Amino acid sequence: MLFWYRNGVCSNNRHLHRHKTVKGRGTAGALLVFCGFGFAAVAQEPPAGPQARFDVTQQLRYSDNVDFDEDDDAESDLFGRTVLGFNLESVNSLSRVALNLGADIDEWREDQSTIDVSSYFGNLLYDRATTNASFGTFLSYREADVTSDFNEGDFDQSGNAINQDDGTRETIDTRVNAAVGLQDPIGASFEAAYREITFSDTDDPDLDDRRDYDILGEINFRFGPRVTTDLFASYSEVDTFGEGVDRETTRFGSVIGVDVTPTDRVDVSLSYDEIDRSGTETGSDDGFSAGIGWERLMPNGTLGATYDSLVSSNEDSRRSEFRVLRDMELPRGALAFAVGVTGADTVGTDPLIDIDYRYDLPTAILRFGVSQQVFTDTDNDEQINTRLSASYDQRINSVSSYGISFNFFDRNELQDNPNDGQRIDFAVSYRYDLTADWGLVSEYRYAFSEEDNDDEDRTSNTIF
Repeated sequence: MLFWYRNGVCSNNRHLHRHKTVKGRGTAGALLVFCGFGFAAVAQEPPAGPQARFDVTQQLRYSDNVDFDEDDDAESDLFGRTVLGFNLESVNSLSRVALNLGADIDEWREDQSTIDVSSYFGNLLYDRATTNASFGTFLSYREADVTSDFNEGDFDQSGNAINQDDGTRETIDTRVNAAVGLQDPIGASFEAAYREITFSDTDDPDLDDRRDYDILGEINFRFGPRVTTDLFASYSEVDTFGEGVDRETTRFGSVIGVDVTPTDRVDVSLSYDEIDRSGTETGSDDGFSAGIGWERLMPNGTLGATYDSLVSSNEDSRRSEFRVLRDMELPRGALAFAVGVTGADTVGTDPLIDIDYRYDLPTAILRFGVSQQVFTDTDNDEQINTRLSASYDQRINSVSSYGISFNFFDRNELQDNPNDGQRIDFAVSYRYDLTADWGLVSEYRYAFSEEDNDDEDRTSNTIF
């Protein structure tokens, strides 16, 4: 795990770095800790204008399966890792500009050079907004020598886990969005996104390079304070290089929203969808997709329900989904959930779940999350992905704390001869603030992974 130096302590600052956790195993007698050293380029109350921060973290770790290989091929190693990060940000009342750069440098790895850059990244963001218009753009590049993990970078845009044994993964993300007439009777918005994932130095047959394109345009009509109508057109394309299915999806439609009471709103959508497939599977599906949603403002949040009947890109032809949604603030925390069912004629009915819960104690925070969704993979086959996460963070005193986290992922493929898989990640960590500028963190981490098509399971333990 990469711990970033922030305000004098080590932390895994998510907005700075979509990092990965290296999985490994330590012997029972080993007790290795790492300490982060760093400085901030700004004071506690920075002056107006651009702000910069440079972060340095030094790690020492032992792993019995440092590359998370199959158990029979596992190799142990003791090595160091230096994490460098640079953040430059400028914010005013209308705009925000942010630049993030970082790199992970491994030292003394047995199977690599003395000093090896295992991953590096760069993010550039610009947003500008007025009362009646907005514009934003985002560019991200990341290259990493990775194994599978539970971070966002290890899931593709369809929510499928990327199961990479070894090699390098290169990811490029770009986005541009703009809107005008936000307060006018007629407005418009536009959004375009591009993502590319490229693999190298790996012989995993399930890893195919992929490019995704998404374009969405809307014209917004506001007929008084209670009725809105949006006309939209969208185009998305998935290009898979290798044994996969390419898809082009075109949609034209409208969404009508009505505030039926001061607390209740109803939205009705109708679109014509056309999906073309090429590559290892060819074909075309088209037809109308429709949906209806209801939302009510509650004293402590919102309550709602949705129903959708959607054109599908595979042999199911059409899939229906129903959800009940609730978002509420609790006396000690918050709860948000969406539960329902989804069904198609060829595969039956499956539950849909998305729950996030937080419970605040006087000196601790408990979090829990679970989700189960249906996705279409690069082979145009449907699968049900289930994720379960839980964490507990306890402050011991003003300078120390500990945390426990658990993550579980399950892939259930719905086609013939499925390649189902599961992964587990468990960690216990302890943090101590030595001074205002120095922090020490030690952690034990366990990881397990299995797939139906793999001959061997993968397990690892790390102590650092």
